[in-house]
Amino acid sequence: MSTTTTTMIMASAVLERLQYLFGEEGNSHSQLITEDQKSLLGRLWPLIPLLKHHDGADARYNNNTGNEKFTKKVRELEDILYRMEDLVESNQAGAASRGTNIFFKKVIDYKANHNLGAEFSCMMDQINGISLCLQYSLPRDEPSQVESSRRENNLLGGGRNLPRTNTRVVGANDDIIRIGRDVEQLVPALTSGVLDLDVISICGMGGIGKTTLAQKLFNSPIIVHHFDIRVWVSVGQEFRTRDIFARIFNQVRQSTSDELTRMDTMDLADMVRRRLKGRRWLFVLDDIWSIQLWESIRISFPDDHCGSRILVTSRISDISVKMSLRGHTHHLGILSEAESWELFKRRSQLTDADLNSEFGETAKKIVNQCFGLALAIVVLANTLRSKTVGEWKSLFSDLQTTEAPSLESVKRTLLLSYNSLPSVLKPCLLYMGNFPKDSKIGVDTLCQLWIAEGLVSEKECSEGKSLMEVAEQYFDQLAARNLVLVPEEEISNNQSFRYGILHDLIRDICIDKAKKEGFFDIVGPCSKNHPKDSVLRRTIYLDKHEEMSFGPHLGLHLRTLLFFNSIHQSGEKFVPVYPWVVHTYLCNLKWIRTLHFDGVYFRDGKLPAGFGNLVLLRYLSFTECYIEEIPSSISNFLFLLTLDLRVRKLCTVTIPNVLFKLERLRYLYLPLKFQTPNHDKLELDGLKELEILENFDTSTCNAEEIFALTSFRTLVLSVEGNLKDLEQIFKCIESNANHLSKTSLDIRNFDCQSKERLSFIQKLLSSRVHILRLEGRIGVELGAISESITEIHLNGSQLENDPMKKLEVLPKLRILVLEIEAYTGNKMHCSKLGFPELRSLKLSKLYNLEAWSVEDESMQKLSTLEIQNCRRLKMLPEGFKSIHTLSKLKISMMPKGFQDRLRKVDGKGGGDLHKINLNCTIEFGSDDPWPEYSIDSAWQNSSFGETITDFPSSSSTETHDFASSSAAPPQIEWEGIAYLQ
Repeated sequence: MSTTTTTMIMASAVLERLQYLFGEEGNSHSQLITEDQKSLLGRLWPLIPLLKHHDGADARYNNNTGNEKFTKKVRELEDILYRMEDLVESNQAGAASRGTNIFFKKVIDYKANHNLGAEFSCMMDQINGISLCLQYSLPRDEPSQVESSRRENNLLGGGRNLPRTNTRVVGANDDIIRIGRDVEQLVPALTSGVLDLDVISICGMGGIGKTTLAQKLFNSPIIVHHFDIRVWVSVGQEFRTRDIFARIFNQVRQSTSDELTRMDTMDLADMVRRRLKGRRWLFVLDDIWSIQLWESIRISFPDDHCGSRILVTSRISDISVKMSLRGHTHHLGILSEAESWELFKRRSQLTDADLNSEFGETAKKIVNQCFGLALAIVVLANTLRSKTVGEWKSLFSDLQTTEAPSLESVKRTLLLSYNSLPSVLKPCLLYMGNFPKDSKIGVDTLCQLWIAEGLVSEKECSEGKSLMEVAEQYFDQLAARNLVLVPEEEISNNQSFRYGILHDLIRDICIDKAKKEGFFDIVGPCSKNHPKDSVLRRTIYLDKHEEMSFGPHLGLHLRTLLFFNSIHQSGEKFVPVYPWVVHTYLCNLKWIRTLHFDGVYFRDGKLPAGFGNLVLLRYLSFTECYIEEIPSSISNFLFLLTLDLRVRKLCTVTIPNVLFKLERLRYLYLPLKFQTPNHDKLELDGLKELEILENFDTSTCNAEEIFALTSFRTLVLSVEGNLKDLEQIFKCIESNANHLSKTSLDIRNFDCQSKERLSFIQKLLSSRVHILRLEGRIGVELGAISESITEIHLNGSQLENDPMKKLEVLPKLRILVLEIEAYTGNKMHCSKLGFPELRSLKLSKLYNLEAWSVEDESMQKLSTLEIQNCRRLKMLPEGFKSIHTLSKLKISMMPKGFQDRLRKVDGKGGGDLHKINLNCTIEFGSDDPWPEYSIDSAWQNSSFGETITDFPSSSSTETHDFASSSAAPPQIEWEGIAYLQ
C-alpha cells in the first residue's frame, strides 16, 4: 500500500470545509461542540497545507515500513472527516425543513444538537490519536518541499493566459516527425492494386501515432477524391455489434433516432450493405483488438470489385492477415534517436544555449528512455519545460528502470508526467477518467464537478476570482501539459476551452490509479467484478441490452454517482435506457453530493418518489435525458451549486416555482422548453450567487428579476420582441459587464418600426454582447458594433447598405449568419484582410443578391461556407482561391447554373472548381435546383416561408474531382470532434 496523494488532497479539502463550519467566531455550528473539542479541531488546521501541498510525501514514504501505517491513518482521517461533514450538513438541512413553529423547532433542534454533540465526542477521540500520528509523520522538518509545491500550485494563476500554441490538439500532426513518409507509402495501397476488397492494417504499440496517421490518410485529398464513401469508426476493446452498425449507418445515411430504435442488428447490417453496394468505399476501423469484430460485421461489406478498402489500426500485428489473404500490414516503427531529439526540441522549446549546457546532456538521456514513442516524448517535453537540471536528473533516474520499449514503458513515462503535476491537479486529472472513452468532456461540466467534489476550494480564489475561473485554470494547465486534448479550432479562441478529450492511454492510467487509490470506480454491462463497497465515487455505464446486477452493491455511503448512457455515447442519437436501479436504490443514498445523468430515459418522464430526500446534493444534472417534470421537493436541496436541466430538445419540462429558494445555486441551466404548473413566470430573484444562467426566456421568466443579480459570468437569454424586457436585460448586462465572459442574446420578432426601438438596437450592438441572434427589421444599415462580439445571426433585418463593411472589421467574429432578407441589396463585397477570425459563414434567402466579390486575403480562417436559396447569385467569388482553410461548402436550393459551376460531369461544367482548395468537401442538398428562367417568376408569384430549410437527410456530397463525378458522404470529423458553434 502506498501513500496516496489523492487521499491527502481530499482529506485536506474536507478539513478546509470543516474549518469554515467551525473555525469562525459566532458561527452557529461552533455551538455544537465543546471548547475542548474546538481546541482539538484547531490542532488539525495546520495539517491542511501539509496534506494539500506536500508532493514529496509519496517519494519519502515509498518502500518504507511506516508507509502502510501512515496511509491507513490518512484514510481513517478522511473517513471521519467525511462523516463529520455529513452530520453537520444533514443537521443543517434538517433544521431548515423543521418549519416555523418556534417552540417545536427549538425542542427538536436541541435534541438534534445534543445527539450530534455526542457523535462528535466519539469522533474526537478517534481524531486525537490520528492527529498526533500525522503531525509527527508529516515532514515538518522539510518546509522547502511544501513551499516548492505551493509555488508550483501558484503558477496556476496564469492559466487563462497560457500560450495555446503549445497545446496538443485533436487533428494536429506536428507531433509525428515522419508522418509524410508513411502517408506516401500507404496511399498507393489504398488507391491502386487489385480491385477486390482489401484490408490494410497500421500496427504498432499504444501511443506511437497509429490514429494520427490514419486520420491523415482519411482526410488526404487523394483519398477524398478516390472513394465514393468514407466511414470512420472507433472500436476499442469493448464493443457491441449493433452499436458498430448504428455508427456506420449514421455515416452512410443520416437517420433519425426513431429509425435506429426500430431496427435490430440484422436490419442495420442489411441497410448498410445495400448502401455500399456497387460503390467504392473506405472504412477505417480504429483501435481494433480482435478478429471477432470483423467476423460479426463482414456480412455488410460487399466485395463488388470496385477497389474498396478497409483501413485498420491495431496493436495486434496479425489482424489484417486474419481479415484478408492479401492483407497488407504497415508496421509503424518507433522514431530514431535523431527524430526523437528533433521532436523533443520542437515541443520543449529549448534554446541553443540550453542545448549546449547541462540541460541538453540530461535531456538527450531522458529522450532516449522514451524509446522513440511520440506520445511519451511530447508529454515528457511539456513536463520538463519548467523543471531545473536537478529535477531532470531525478526524472532520468526514475526512468532508467525500464529497459525495453513496451506499453508499460509508455505508461511509466506518462505516469512521471502525472507525478510531476502540482498536487491540486492530480485528482482533477484522475476525475476525467470517469467519462466514457473518446467522449467530448464539456469544460463547464467538468469544472462544476470538480467544485462539487471539493477539488477546487474557496482558498484557491484570489484577486476576486471565482471558483469556476480557478477550475478553468486547472483545465488549461492540464491542456498545456498535453495531458488533455482540445479541439483544434479552439486553440486560437481567446475565450475558454469548451471541450476536452483524454487520450486512451492517459485515461487508462487515470482509471488504474483511481482504482488503486480508491478514488472512484466504473461499473457497467461489461464489468466482470462487483464494485467495492468502500469506494465513495462511482460511475455507471447504462445499456438497454443487458440486465444490470450491481444494484444491491451501490452502497449507502456513496457521495458521487455518475450515469452515462453507453448507447448514446456509442453513436446512436438517442435510445431510451431506463435505469431501474435509480428507482430501486437511489433515494436511499442520503449522503450523495454529486448526481449526474447523461442520456437517460426516466419512466413516464418523472423522477422517482423520494428523490427530494437527497438533501445534501451539490451537483445535479440531467443532460440529454428524457424527463418532463421536476418535483417541488427540489427546494430541499439547500446546498445545491449546479442544476443542469438541459434535457432532450423534444421535452417540455414542468418546473415548480421553487428554484428561488436554492440560495446557494451558482450554475443554472434551464431547459429549452419549460413551463410552471400554473403557467406563471418562473421566479429566480432569490439566487443572489448565480454566476451562470442559460436558456432564460422572457416568455417564461421575469426579466425584471435578473437585474438584481450581479454575479453573472455567463448569460444565455431569449427575448420575445418586448422593448421593456430588453431594456431590463440590457441593464443586467451593463451591471455585470466587468465579469461577464459570455453573453448570448436571442431576440425574436423585434422590428425597429420606431426611433426608440432602432436606438435601442444600436445601443445593444455596441454593448458587451458576445453572441447576438436578431430577428426583425433594422433598416438602412448597421451602426457601430462592439469588438467583443464573436457570433452574429441577422434574420429579416432588411439592411439596404452592404453589412460586410461593418462586420468584416470585427476582430473576434467567428460565426456570421445572414438569412431571410437580412440584406436586400444586390451587391456584396469582402475586403482584403477582412474577417480575420471568421470560421463559419451562412448566406440564406438573400433573394436580391446577384454579385458577391471577395478580395484576396479575406476570410483567411474560414472553414465552413453555406449558401442556400440565394437564387440570383451566379457564381462563387474569385477571391476564394486565396482561402486555403475552407473544408466544407454546403449548397442548397441554388440555381442550376450556380450548381453546375461546382460540378464536372462528363468533362463539362465545373467552372468554379478552381476557386476552391483541394481539401474542401462540397455538399449538395437533394432538392431540385432552381432553373435560371424561373427565378423572376418565382419571386413574383411565390410566397417564401420564414423558416430556414434544413439540409435533407439524403443530401449528397461531392468532391471536385476533375476526372470524375463520384460522390462521397460528408467529411467526418475525427472521433466526434465537430466544429463548435
